[in-house]
Amino acid sequence: MAIEIVPYGAQWTDAILQLQTHLWSPDVDLNRSYFGWKYLDNPYLQPPRLQLALVGRELIGMRGFWGARWRAGGSGETYDAPCAGDLVVEPSHRSGRVVQRILAAGAADLVSGGLPVALNFSAGARTQLASLLSGWRSAGGLEVAARGAEPPPPSRRDSAGAGVELGIETACRSAEMAGLASEVSRDGRIRHVRDAEWFAWRYRNPLSHYRFVYAWRERSESSGGRRLAGFAVLQGHRRRKPGRMHVADWEAEGPAVFGILLEAALRAGGFEEVTLWATSLADGARRRLAELGFGFVKPAPSLGRALRAGQTRSAVLVRQPGDPARSPAPCFGERPLLDLASWDLRGIYSDHY
Repeated sequence: MAIEIVPYGAQWTDAILQLQTHLWSPDVDLNRSYFGWKYLDNPYLQPPRLQLALVGRELIGMRGFWGARWRAGGSGETYDAPCAGDLVVEPSHRSGRVVQRILAAGAADLVSGGLPVALNFSAGARTQLASLLSGWRSAGGLEVAARGAEPPPPSRRDSAGAGVELGIETACRSAEMAGLASEVSRDGRIRHVRDAEWFAWRYRNPLSHYRFVYAWRERSESSGGRRLAGFAVLQGHRRRKPGRMHVADWEAEGPAVFGILLEAALRAGGFEEVTLWATSLADGARRRLAELGFGFVKPAPSLGRALRAGQTRSAVLVRQPGDPARSPAPCFGERPLLDLASWDLRGIYSDHY
């Protein structure tokens, strides 16, 4: 079986949409919307960068890189580093050889595209293993906070949460969310650029549905109106059980407002399960989650153990061009990418959400 790896061309779009019925959805029209949103409308990386595996003229596998822009350090400098995802192989051709050819082509594409590094927040345990064997490096597995369907405990508001007005909407208030993020996100950790353009694009994902919980405060009498004090974004997948929601993103002026947002979401939703990535949370936010009935699930201590147990294990993977054994540890500014403490991690960085 001779495998050829080729870059994306528009002539392959229909074949991609059919191949992705094994991963995205069985609905080709829905896949077309998702592909157009993620790759053709991406504001950070054009033209689309995909590696396509062919046998003859048959498309048997693909992997994509979707554009992302990151900010780190006190200067606010930005870094373009795409995210890898959408790795799929046609079932009759699934083998380590096909996957390794696709991964090797992706590494070569980093060199030809002049990209300093690629990231992956979406790889399952088996893809993580294949990636590590092909030169990717892991910053480590991610802790998850989770709670079931039991009612939240009685409401508790301290003085910091007093005077907050709540609203739950399906509309992304991108400009106001960006304004709040620019005010409170100043600790220098690595986070995605959180401007209005990104919020407006990111929350159009056709495979997901979102619910936005907003917290407002009245402005001073002199300025009038109200200002956004916090938001939390709950995500559900159109193909999965509707009662399972993930807190994909959030921002708040403090842990009290963060807790109020999550409590409002729990009371309004009636969800069977709510999860969020907890690795980057400050102590105050962790305490509030515990008060709301969330438990904290540590990642499996090793990838091998996760594979043996059949567990999913979210992680941060990093790939540099060339030979990683001869390359210094990658950094954005002075923040090393392979140190989880460098990151302000949110589920929305993953293409699962």
